[in-house]
Amino acid sequence: MFCSKSICLSCLLSSACVFGSESADGAATPQAIRGKWDTIWTSSFSKYTMPYSVHFGLDGKFSWQAPYKDGSAIEIGEGMYLGPVHLASHTNGSWEAHYYGANRFQPDSNNGTNCCCEYVGSKGVGYPTVLADYFVKVVHHSNHRPMEEVCAAYAVMCPTDNLTASVMLAKPFIEMYERPAFVAQEIAWEQRKNLLLRWAWSMAVILPYFFFASWRASFCGSFT
Repeated sequence: MFCSKSICLSCLLSSACVFGSESADGAATPQAIRGKWDTIWTSSFSKYTMPYSVHFGLDGKFSWQAPYKDGSAIEIGEGMYLGPVHLASHTNGSWEAHYYGANRFQPDSNNGTNCCCEYVGSKGVGYPTVLADYFVKVVHHSNHRPMEEVCAAYAVMCPTDNLTASVMLAKPFIEMYERPAFVAQEIAWEQRKNLLLRWAWSMAVILPYFFFASWRASFCGSFT
């Protein structure tokens, strides 16, 4: 069981949590995380055009492609778990997973590798999935070496949950995810909403003029 005594005790007393280190089907990536996601918000929102794509594979590896807002490049990144994924699921539908991992991206002027404690979780169905990435060590000029080799020297036992990590570790990089189909629906709704707003604005401008013109014609006509 991968948790602190206080967390485990509270879960055992309430029967609210189920802990594990891998998926039921044996894959390295828990089912709740795996697959393609669209990033709908990030703590670096001024840097990226959203939504951008993130993919978590079955084998504990993940990747992303994020266009820069200024159009200068598309960031191509990759990452991997460097230890077991500790998963806590709750009876209210919420869940959280954490692991020690590594990631890197290009273009990167430092050609670095990021060694991190990462936390991924959600309040449940209908809520976004949130990733918090706490940097343990950024190793410059290391992207020519395997990530697991670079970050082995800085391996740590990551805090039990994101709340604890937010107190113990530095400010994280954050991403908020939705499944692509949901994002497509949201974009379609935004487009429809904008169309309706433009139509309403047009009516607000045109109708008063139309009624004024009609009233003026009838009013002036009564004197002829």
